[in-house]
Amino acid sequence: MDSKLPVLGSVVASVGSAAAWLCCFPFALGALGAGSALASTLGPLRPYLIGLSILLWTLAFFALYRPGRSCVADECASRRSLRLQRVGLWLAGLISLAMITAPYWSHWMIYWML
Repeated sequence: MDSKLPVLGSVVASVGSAAAWLCCFPFALGALGAGSALASTLGPLRPYLIGLSILLWTLAFFALYRPGRSCVADECASRRSLRLQRVGLWLAGLISLAMITAPYWSHWMIYWML
């Protein structure tokens, strides 16, 4: 009986999560509308935010790839940990680049989806 309890708990949690998502779907759509209104007010700040983003990504890449970075205060990061950090940074960088360039390619995506 004890081995079935965690499985049953995960199934009940999954069903509850799905039900909550379906219940809150109209509110999520409303939040997206509010998010687009917020985006239109932040439009004039876009060049500054892009510059800040590029500066922070440059600092993150420098901090992660500089020589001797893996050992700090006599504690060395494992190769796996360092690799996961680098993969995460590259993945986040690609997502950030896609979001920065979205105004230039998003209209083509919308055109081909209709």
